[in-house]
Amino acid sequence: MGVSQVFFIKVTEHFKNENGITSGGTSSNTNPLLGYDKDKKVYTYTRAKNAVGSPVTQFESQVPADQEIDIKIPSLLVGYEKTLGHFEVPIPALNEENGQVIDLKLQKITLESIKRTSAATAELKFALKTGNTPGVTVQEADLYSKDVQSGDSIWQGDECTMRISFDEKLKGAKFDVNWPTFVINGNWTLKVK
Repeated sequence: MGVSQVFFIKVTEHFKNENGITSGGTSSNTNPLLGYDKDKKVYTYTRAKNAVGSPVTQFESQVPADQEIDIKIPSLLVGYEKTLGHFEVPIPALNEENGQVIDLKLQKITLESIKRTSAATAELKFALKTGNTPGVTVQEADLYSKDVQSGDSIWQGDECTMRISFDEKLKGAKFDVNWPTFVINGNWTLKVK
């Protein structure tokens, strides 16, 4: 779990299936955390210079020693670092509505449609935040398949578009669902001294 004020325009993921699966992507941008003293002076909390890895849990600020500060935390980034399951994707001759719900535990996404874009490519459209958990948005998840050659996805707003490449004779693919990340909105205040 990471603490930050989150904003993201889009998150991208990609994978390639050559002698095993390799994958990568971009992560979200975050704004610094803001702290306020009793006189409402603003202090910025930024990622510590020596912080390594993710999630970010170390922050630095120019707050004077023994000063009580209210840190405003509008949202948290939360993720599961494990495989959550699988789902089957039929490869249609042309276009197909789907409606398959994928449970990510904190929220759900729905595979809405599959569009054949060429003999060896297709586009999958997912609707995000289709569960009934208020204040929780799906930021991204690792979706990949050993049955296809490659894939790339763009997670933006309430939608994910994934493009996949495969052998022309492929009739269906099994996708793994891994490591989802969520934005949990809460507008918390943390008192720190």
